[in-house]
Amino acid sequence: GYQHMAMISRLPPAAEPYRWMSVWQATATYEGSQDQQLRCAWSTDAVKWDIQACVLPLNDPGETEVVKGLSGHMKSWRKALWSPVLHYDHHNQEVPALGSPVLHCDH
Repeated sequence: GYQHMAMISRLPPAAEPYRWMSVWQATATYEGSQDQQLRCAWSTDAVKWDIQACVLPLNDPGETEVVKGLSGHMKSWRKALWSPVLHYDHHNQEVPALGSPVLHCDH
């Protein structure tokens, strides 16, 4: 599989027991494939990470677009999520997770 572009951020006190969050893009096949999504993990010490408790609403449902496939036929293609960004907002005590949906690129 493919995993890339990890981002890490400190979490606000309300997120206890976790103090850190990491987000990255991943897929079971290749970069830009339809199953590419953002994954995340939580940590109390930024050394050991828990990926079991992680759900990102950014992954649902995934935008689609009609594109011309390699065979020349038109098909509906789910956009991949790219470039995760975390930003600890000290004023609001939150860490929004952002990602950019981008149309699949044929290799």
